[in-house]
Amino acid sequence: MGIYVITGATSGIGAKTAEILRERGHEVVNIDLNGGDINANLATKEGRAGAIAELHERFPEGIDAMICNAGVSGGKVPISLIISLNYFGATEMAIGVRDLLEKRGGNCVVISSNTIAQGAARMDVVGMLNNQADEDRILDLVKDYDPATAHAFYAATKYALARWARRMSADWGARGVRVNAVAPGNV
Repeated sequence: MGIYVITGATSGIGAKTAEILRERGHEVVNIDLNGGDINANLATKEGRAGAIAELHERFPEGIDAMICNAGVSGGKVPISLIISLNYFGATEMAIGVRDLLEKRGGNCVVISSNTIAQGAARMDVVGMLNNQADEDRILDLVKDYDPATAHAFYAATKYALARWARRMSADWGARGVRVNAVAPGNV
């Protein structure tokens, strides 16, 4: 059976996905802040690097799928956390294991959101994420925004993820790895 890595599989969509995959006989590795098979803070560069290194150590022969699910909503959380976890946590984890996916002709899925169709996204932030993905610079630019506007930043990270997957799909496909975004509704 396959080896599936899921970020944020301790609860919600990730937990249900992990449950279904395990029921079907697959090996599932949950990367989460707490309660994971690998505990890592994917909102930090160090946490992402540590999780990627551990995956390379555990699975030198490759993995079958990477499901980048970890994220936070636009509720009462810092905007910096939304950007670092939702966008950089997903894209850097995916990029960091692409070589492992290539070894097994694997698949990568990033979890976007149906909010991208609602017109609430900060398109300036989407542009920065997709064109100048310098995490420190972007976090510095958004540090003074009112947390009450967090939903617009949440939508921006999810919109940018969908664009990222579309942009990566041809290059990754040429390397034998399929990449796509899934945009669920309210859960």
